[in-house]
Amino acid sequence: MGFLAIFTQHLAKSFGQRRRTKHMTLSDLSKKLNKSVATISKYEKGEVLISIDTLVDICQILNIDIASLLPITSTE
Repeated sequence: MGFLAIFTQHLAKSFGQRRRTKHMTLSDLSKKLNKSVATISKYEKGEVLISIDTLVDICQILNIDIASLLPITSTE
């Protein structure tokens, strides 16, 4: 599995967990983003890449810092 696939999976899992922590349904988020429930579901499964614009919108809706969704990497 390549870097992009691993990154996408991590990002998808992270924002899906955050959405559920905020007690927001897929339907709630889809309405706020003006996207279908199926699209949001695909984002959370890592089946579709999330554009940076959509990612920023998701973070604003969930009131989270975009950096909190990114994988932690070592600087050493």
